[in-house]
Order: sequence, then C-alpha cells, then structure tokens
Amino acid sequence: MATKSSNYSSPPSLFSSPLTIEQLNDVDDLLERCGFPQARWHELGLKLGLHKYTLDVLGAVFSRDIPQCLTECLSKWLRRADNVDSKGGATFDSLSDALKSMNENAAADKLDQEKRNAMISGNDIKGTNDVHSTATGPAPPIALMDIPDDRPKVSELVEFHELLIKGQLEESLPLLDADTIRKIRNAASDHEGMSLLRKAFEEHPTLLYEMRVHHKRCLIVVPPQAPKPSQSQDSSSAPHDPTATVLQDKEGKKDASSFKPMEGSMSPEYIIMKEMLADLVDLLAGNAPVISQLNNHLFSSDLIPKAVHVTVGTTGLTPYDRANKIFPSVLATLECHPNPNSVFSSLITSLQKVGLKNMASKLMENLLKMKGSYVDPNPEQKPSVSKGPLQPVDVTAQSHTPQPTITGSQSSTPTTVIELSSKSEVAANMKSLHSRFASLNVKMRGEIVKIVQKGEVELIDIARSAAAYLSIEVSSLKYGNVDELFDSLQPHYDFFNCDGVLKHLTDTYLSNAQTELTQYIDSVDEFSESSQLKHIRSVIDKEVRLLDLSTTKPIVIKLNGRWDEMTIKNFKSVLQYYFEPEIENLFSHISIKKGSVIITLLMPTSLSQSLIDAINNKTNSISRLGILEVAVDNKVIPIRRKDDNNFDVSLHESVKAGNSFEVSMLLQLGADPNSKDERGKSAVEIAKQGGHTQIKEILLTAGGEETGKVKWTSYKVSLTKPSAGQCQEVISQLTDSHQYIHLHHSSPDIVYLLMSLVLNIRTIKWISIFNAKITKDVILFLSHKITNNTSLDVLWISDDSINDDGVIALTQSLINNKTIIKLLLNHNPDITSTSAQSLAELLLYNHTLSVLSLDGTNIDTDGVLVLMESLRTNNTLRRLWLDNKHKQTCSSLPYYKTIENRLDFA
Repeated sequence: MATKSSNYSSPPSLFSSPLTIEQLNDVDDLLERCGFPQARWHELGLKLGLHKYTLDVLGAVFSRDIPQCLTECLSKWLRRADNVDSKGGATFDSLSDALKSMNENAAADKLDQEKRNAMISGNDIKGTNDVHSTATGPAPPIALMDIPDDRPKVSELVEFHELLIKGQLEESLPLLDADTIRKIRNAASDHEGMSLLRKAFEEHPTLLYEMRVHHKRCLIVVPPQAPKPSQSQDSSSAPHDPTATVLQDKEGKKDASSFKPMEGSMSPEYIIMKEMLADLVDLLAGNAPVISQLNNHLFSSDLIPKAVHVTVGTTGLTPYDRANKIFPSVLATLECHPNPNSVFSSLITSLQKVGLKNMASKLMENLLKMKGSYVDPNPEQKPSVSKGPLQPVDVTAQSHTPQPTITGSQSSTPTTVIELSSKSEVAANMKSLHSRFASLNVKMRGEIVKIVQKGEVELIDIARSAAAYLSIEVSSLKYGNVDELFDSLQPHYDFFNCDGVLKHLTDTYLSNAQTELTQYIDSVDEFSESSQLKHIRSVIDKEVRLLDLSTTKPIVIKLNGRWDEMTIKNFKSVLQYYFEPEIENLFSHISIKKGSVIITLLMPTSLSQSLIDAINNKTNSISRLGILEVAVDNKVIPIRRKDDNNFDVSLHESVKAGNSFEVSMLLQLGADPNSKDERGKSAVEIAKQGGHTQIKEILLTAGGEETGKVKWTSYKVSLTKPSAGQCQEVISQLTDSHQYIHLHHSSPDIVYLLMSLVLNIRTIKWISIFNAKITKDVILFLSHKITNNTSLDVLWISDDSINDDGVIALTQSLINNKTIIKLLLNHNPDITSTSAQSLAELLLYNHTLSVLSLDGTNIDTDGVLVLMESLRTNNTLRRLWLDNKHKQTCSSLPYYKTIENRLDFA
C-alpha cells in the first residue's frame, strides 16, 4: 500500500475530542498510514457500532470499490449512525479499541504511537518533524496528564464568555469551531451562552488550559468607530453599545493601545474596510430607509451579533448612530474570522441586495488593487462576487454565505437608494466645479464683450434684462463695462447657483454657451444629489458675501441635526414644495454656513411678506420635517423646538394627513416606518385604515411591515402572513408548553427568519408550513440547523410550499437527523420524480423516519418504483403515503406482500 506524504498534518483536535464528519479525510489517511487492510472495512464497521444492513447496503452500492466502502463506512461512523454512541462514539480511542478487537494490533500500535507523537509535539498527526519545528526546537509538551482536571471558575467563565462575544479569543482556540462560537455569540441570553461555553469545556479537555494560557497575553482590541460629527444628536440616553467596550487601567483611564489593532497581521479585507469605515457609515446614514434591511441581512449572514442587531432594530437612535453600530461590528467580525474573504464577500452581497451597489463596487475595487489583481474599469458590468478573487463559500462549511435578505416588507418595489459621495469625493468634486465655473464665467464675459462691440446689443439692455429677471431696480446694478455688470450681479450667482440670472442671460444673448452651461448645471445637480450637507460645509473656505440689504433680505433657515446626512437636493425639494409658486427664484442663491446646520437664502425685499405668509400658513407641516426656525430679515419665526427629535410622531401625523411628500422626506430623515402611535398602530396600519394606498406603498418600500395574524393557544402558535417583527415577538413570548408552530402564507424571507429562530428552541416538537414558498436557498441556509436539531418530531410542508429543488436540499439535511419521525410533503404539485432519487436515498440512510407523506404530488410511476426499492431495505419507516393511482403499480411488485402493511394510498 502506498504511503502518503509525511508532510501531512491533521486538525489539532483529532486525538483529544469527539470526531466530526469534517475530519473524514484525516481519519481515512490515518488508517492508511497505519497499514489497516481496507478489505476488512465491513468488520470494522460492525465493531464501531454500525448495523449490518447499513454495511450491506454500502457493499451493494460500492461493490467494486473497496477503498470507497471504507470511506463510506467511516463517514457513517463519524456521523454517529446506528449504535455508534453505544460503542464510545466517534473518538480516537473507540477506533483504536475496534482495531485491537479485530486483532489488528500492528495498526493499533501505530495509531497509539501517532497519538503519543502528537502529544509530545503539540500537534496531532505528523509523519516526521518539519523543518520549522526542528529549527526552533520542540514545542513545549501539552500532554493531557499535565492539564489540571478542573472546571472553570465562575469568574473565568464570565470573562471568557465576554471575550468570546467581542471576538478576541479565536486565534488561540483551534479546538473551538466557528459554528460553536456563533452559537455562543447568538445565544438568547448570557446564561445560555455561558452554558454552551461550559459544554465546550467538557467536550474539549485542553480548551480551558488553552484559554488560560492565551488570556495572559491577550489584549482587548476595540473596533474603531467612524468619527462622529459634532452636530449629531445627543445620544446620552442611548442604550449601552456592546461593541464599544474599552480596556481601562486601574485609574479608570482608557488605554490608547486598546484602540489599535496590529495592522501588520490584519487581512487586506480588514484594512480596506477600516479605511472606508467613515464612508460606509455616512452612506448608510444618508439612506435611512435601508438601514433595517441591511441590519437584518447582515444578522442573518452572521456578520453582526444578536445584541447589535436588536439595538439597531429596536431603539430610537439617529440614522448615523444606527449605521455607526452596524459597520464597526462587521469590522470586528472581519478582524477575528478565520476566513475574512468569505465575510467580505457576504458584506458586498448584502450591500448589493439593499441597493448600495456603488459602495459594493468601491470596496471590491479597492481590495483588488491591494491584492494586485486586475480591476474591471466598468464596475457596473462586473460579475458577482462569487467569481474572480472573491471565491464562493461552501454552504456545508457553515461559513459566511450570503443569506436571504429579510426586508420585512411585502412590497416588491425596491427602496430608492441615494449613492452618496464620500467626504474626499465631495471636496474633489467641489474643486472641479470651481474650476469649470471660473472658465465658464470668463467665456461668458468674453462673449458679451463681443456682441456689445459688434453693436448687436447695448450693455444697458443686458442690465435691464437682468434687473427685470431679479425683480430689482436697474440703478442697483453697475454697467459701465461688462466686468462691472457681472461683478454687480455676482451676489446673485456663484459656482453652485448659476441656473438663475446667468442662465437667463445665456438663453437670451449667448446661444454659443448654452450647451456648456447646461452641462455644467447638470453636474451641479448631480453634486447636489450625492453630497451630504455636512461634507459641503466641511470644505467651504469662506462665507459668501450677502447682497445689498436695501434690495434683498436674508432668509436664515435652521435645521434639525438629522439634516446633516441629507443632500442639497433634499433641501431644495422641500423649498419647492412649500414656497413655489408663491416665491419665484427663492433659491437662486444659497449659502451653507460653516459649522452648523444653517442655510441662508437671499430674496428680493418685495417678496419678503409673501414668504412670511407662506410660512405662517404651513407651520405645522414645516415643523414635521425638522425645520426648527426661519428668520426673515432677522425676524425669527419659531417652527419646532430644538430638542423635539421624534420624527416617528411626525410620520404618524403625516400619514394621517395623507401627505405623501412629507412621508417620503421623513423616511429619508430616519423615521421608523414600523413605529407605533399611542394606539399601538404602525404607520402602515394608519395608511391602510385611512385609505392612503400610495402612502402605504411608500412605507412598504422603505421597510414597513404589514401586520399579519397571530393566534395563540396553550400549546401552539399559528402565524398567517406575519411580519419579521411579529416573528421575533412570537419567539420572545414562547413558553415550554408551546410545542407546535404553524406558519401560513409567507415569503421565503419570513420562512427563513422564523425557521432559523425556531430550530434553536429545544421545546418545539412540530413545525407546519402551508402556502409559503420554501426555496432551495432557504433549505441550504438552514441545513446545519435541520441536521443537528435534537427536538423536532414532525416537519409538515404542504399546500404548494416546496418543489423538487427544495426537496433535494431538504433530504440531504435530513439524512443524518436523529429526531424527526414524520416528514409530511403532501399536496405539493411541484414535487415530481426529479426528487424521487433523493427521497429514496433518505429512506436508505435515515433510520429515524417512521412516516413519509407524498400524496398530492406529481411523482410518476418511475419515481414510485425507485421509492419502493428503498422501502424494501428500510426497516424503520412504518407508513408511506402515495396517491391512489400508484396502488396498482405497487401491488404488482413481486415483494409487495413484504411492504403492503406500510403503504397507504390517498
């Protein structure tokens, strides 16, 4: 027999913990190196606790492939099939005992020698010492006998649990798999999390020792927070942020080193995201309606812990504060995860799912640049992240595979996303606009000079035209020459506001400059749409001088701090909505005061009273949009109290008033579409009751949820068309007596959300799903939980809820499930003979299932015959339901009498 390379080494836990299916190749290679004769695989299987008929089936399927028979035998053993647990379980010691009972003493001795070598070297399996270990000397022995056989102290348990939640121990825990870490992090309570950790200590004898050694040299690394603007809301009343803990010395002072991860050891993905953290936070804060969607998506992908998900989803934080909790938490996950590439891939997929595609492209391009790869110059045509350097993640590995997006909305209309520019991009764009405007201004003055010199028009006529457009006296302008005229007009225009008097003069006299000016105005509009007020303010070099107050009046508008994340276009739309057509050209000149959310406009004196009247007539509506006060000619008109930041109340009022414009703006400002009024009604319910169909669609598009029905009894809960929030609320209210969950008429997203929560509850015995599409992806994402669930007895999926792809994925998950005894798949017409082979394999390998219902499907005769072949070798299935049309086919089989009492026809 050929011997495998001595360079091979297996995972560290092979000799000191129960083995899992992930170590199949390691065990197979180990037996080969120890000289075990593969032809004795059947006898080995019996000694390990496998049933004879299980081994006979394997022999029949793989009759000509002895090595494959051994591999499949070991696979069954590692999955703890049949009576494996009664023989000591899937451990190294039980394997060694089995070899000795077969008189394979030479192989057993080599096996034991491998273990001794592993204990001495500190590694598990090594054929010889490698170069590195020889050069540096042998690693200190970590023999099991040297490790204190004690339990963790309560204080240690609490401390290790806290460090694990923060992602600080993974590097030192080769014995603790990523799935266990996720379970501990996502536990419903600290008590449950510490119970899981205590169980891990019991399963891995060396784990406590490893943790204690690592903790002596462990530094707590805190994920950096994006710099917070000084104008954002006071968050002193905000709940404690579990991601914001810092290391403190004995005097209580913050240790600066705790804020600095060791960049040299960080992955490129971590470095890229950290560099772009502030931009990510700003982008999400400026797109408040998608925060909830992204929060749900990242949580379902295990990129953020449960505590962050709950805090972001249920507290009244500002959009900026919510965003500033999400992304630093993702950064912490990226920092400690063993596969940062998969985390990064999931993050990019999540951003794309909620519509933030430009940011996803920027992240991807920057990563490719750092890794020295080719970057597609057209990111919009770039293939999905599963291609190229960002590789897809195997679902069965339980890593960070992109999950279904749980939007909580029943609307199919995607949320409108504003692709915002970063602070540096705003500065660069503003510099470019300044330069282009200067060139355009010179060109326009030159063209005016030419037409005046040619006698095509008098300069006084141009001045009169400008004055008439601005509704001012001609005498207020100077027009001795062209430059003097333009200089006197300058307070009425600048690089950011040139679609007023300049456009008027161009359209009237300068046909040659019309195209260039139009293109420039389009660029300014794009800038207005993508640039947040706070970034524009931060790059303003100087205040723009005001007009002569004898002909104009300054209008100063003070805004709520949440306007910091909004754009000039948002603000202009508010002015247009409230003041046009009463006030023409109101924002022909706008300046943004540096250092506060205050915007100054200029208007002709003759129109000031019209503006005051308009404000007084619309005070209630204006106040709902976060306008604190308006001052016209230094006379203040108070609108809204500065400390009144409850935009949810404003949203309810606007919905009741049937004002769709206000509703749209409030959602952009961060109002929660699922917040409840004093009667417990959500905005969606208020719109529905008021007959405001358009507003209802706007709310649903922004993440609003239609409330479904929930019916409780003493032992079961039935949910019909539930929202994501209702699902989570039901889970939080379940008691041990509630053992039945019924779900009706729901989307794949809701099915995934509810199932992912229910499968973690050990008291649930029965799950029924009716008229709710369960896709293949949903099953795959739940695969690990379905396989390892230890409490569920009945899974009933009926009434057009699953198709062949879903069944194939489901059967793979159920093959090794140990508790489900009834699988009811009746009345699903999309189940055909395509999935019959997978169902037959389920009957072949699963020995727990006692009832399988397939009536009301479209499985044909060929599919039924495949099922019958498996049924005759399965001794545990007591009842198989099929359509009545198959009765004659089954009764004609030569072995029908042996299976007759286990068949029912409907």
